[in-house]
Amino acid sequence: MKRLAAAFLAVAAAAYVLVAWLNAPGFYDGLCPPVDYRFTSPPPQATVRTPPASGHATFKVINGQVQPVTAFTDDGQFQLTTVPGAFNPPPGGAALNIDIKPVTDFPAHDQYTFVTNVYLVTANSSIAKEARVALLYSTVLPAPSNIYLAQPNGSWAPVLSNVNATACNIIDARTSSLGLFAAGYPAGATRPSHNPGAGGQTLPLIVAGAILIVLLAGIPLALVRRRTGEAGRPKKPPRRRRT
Repeated sequence: MKRLAAAFLAVAAAAYVLVAWLNAPGFYDGLCPPVDYRFTSPPPQATVRTPPASGHATFKVINGQVQPVTAFTDDGQFQLTTVPGAFNPPPGGAALNIDIKPVTDFPAHDQYTFVTNVYLVTANSSIAKEARVALLYSTVLPAPSNIYLAQPNGSWAPVLSNVNATACNIIDARTSSLGLFAAGYPAGATRPSHNPGAGGQTLPLIVAGAILIVLLAGIPLALVRRRTGEAGRPKKPPRRRRT
């Protein structure tokens, strides 16, 4: 019986891994909490009405090289990271300043549907190497498939360098330019009506419940085994009293 319980547990664990491998990214983070996304223009289904935050960061220039950059908004919905020397040193020996802010005035995006805010990223120096941008996205809208970039007076284009949908509703990509960023998908593309990546995955809960049932089923078996073992032990003879 003990071997049977162990076999059930192994099968349940293997089934979870197999289904996770066959599913799209987001399966493993099925237990992530729903994202309380702060929209500049909240959709009707959004419950959060807090405005999104901006971000500012200053980085030193040491020995002619700008230090690694990690800049983000105060609510964590947008992040920019780089390796050392990714920005050219600002003129006059000044420190590097980066500003990130959500904006509502930006070029039209008829070709793309955005599911995040549009963020404007500016710096007092030009970028020399690729930077990584990461955007948090909401669980009440379809998940994005790409990050899009535009200049304030230009047109939008997809960021094609290493786009990844990571755990818990974050999409990231590498870019060699700063400007306006937003996450979304091509207009007219078929997408789920909502994003199940966080808090909406039913299958992981079912598998976890099956594993729990197997574990609980093993408890009575262990008790029976223990009682059987105790019943089969020879009883010690009573000690003789000294007279």
